[in-house]
Amino acid sequence: MKKFLKWGAIIVGSLIALFVMASFLGNMFSGSYSGKQAEQLGIPSAPYSPSRDMDSKSLGSESPSAISQESMGEAVMEDLGSVAENTAELPTTEKKVIKSGDLYLRVENADKAVENISQIARTNQGEVFASSVSRIADEQVRQGYVTIKVPFSNFEKTFNELKKVASLILSESVSSQDVTEQYTDLQSRLKNKQAEEASFLKILEQAGKMDDVLSVTRALSRTREEIEVLQGRIRLMDSQTEMSTIMINITEDADVQMAETWRPWQVIKDSVNGLMKSLQGFIDFVIVLIIQVIPILLLIGLLIWIIFKISKKIIGRLKSKNSAGEKPTGEN
Repeated sequence: MKKFLKWGAIIVGSLIALFVMASFLGNMFSGSYSGKQAEQLGIPSAPYSPSRDMDSKSLGSESPSAISQESMGEAVMEDLGSVAENTAELPTTEKKVIKSGDLYLRVENADKAVENISQIARTNQGEVFASSVSRIADEQVRQGYVTIKVPFSNFEKTFNELKKVASLILSESVSSQDVTEQYTDLQSRLKNKQAEEASFLKILEQAGKMDDVLSVTRALSRTREEIEVLQGRIRLMDSQTEMSTIMINITEDADVQMAETWRPWQVIKDSVNGLMKSLQGFIDFVIVLIIQVIPILLLIGLLIWIIFKISKKIIGRLKSKNSAGEKPTGEN
């Protein structure tokens, strides 16, 4: 019995010693491998220890590209955390305002007005964006429009100079939109996405497994698309705030003048032709009346006369019979 207990104690003690040794070795291996990953990804590692250095050397044959999804996630979260801190330190954006104006002008000459408007735009460091002039149907006046773009700082000056082109200002309007908040938000989102892209690129360089490479590549592609969209919106907003748009509608004054197409001799000839056509129509009517209408009317009148005569005779006979039959009765 004592011998059995002695061997049992030896076996249990050996198992406990093996368990403790396996746990110690496992901790050393996992700590060394995680330290290598952190060092490769630029993540601060734990303080140096001799045992850790020994384990790192013993694992020197391991592939440095074997990065787990968990390590990748930690690296991204750390970079995104640093991005959040940088976002809070963004410089204050100058005020961004989109300004535009509309003018409806009455001018003496449309061509000269377009030329003057173009000159005003060039003088104020702007340019003509679009223009069109056309003649109003059935009228001698012309109308059109000119769209110009000028720097935001020159808007008021240009707007006032344009009004001097008109002989009469029919209407004018100016509108402004403050987009500073939207612009700042776009810049912040762009900076976040660019930092996220840099983080994905760093992870892609260290990824070794094909699944990791494909996963990071897809995420990197989505981030790049979002960056391009944000950059496009920022460029559009920059162009709208840096250059203001002015739309000028122009209409010529109506001049009292003789029409270029007036031909009195042609009017006389047209009147004579109209008279001849009227006379021809009247003669045609008389001919039709004599040949077709009058004979038909005569026939109808003859039939009516015959019917009247016959009816008169019949009525006379009836009256004579009635008078003959009433005489004898009166004599009795």
